[in-house]
Amino acid sequence: MLVEPDQAKVAELAGYFEGWTQDIVEACEEFSTDELRTMHRFLSVMSERRRAAAARLTG
Repeated sequence: MLVEPDQAKVAELAGYFEGWTQDIVEACEEFSTDELRTMHRFLSVMSERRRAAAARLTG
C-alpha cells in the first residue's frame, strides 16, 4: 500500500509552520555552534535514556 500526501493540504499546513520555523531559526542564532553541539549531545543522551526506560517498563 502506498500512501501519498495531498499536496494541497501540505501547502495549506505549511503556512501554519512558517512563523514557528522562523522562531526556531532566531532562537538557534542566540547560541554558539559549541553550545548547540552540547545541547544536541544532551538531547541525544536523554532520548536514549528515555527509550531504555520505556523498554524496561514495557518488558
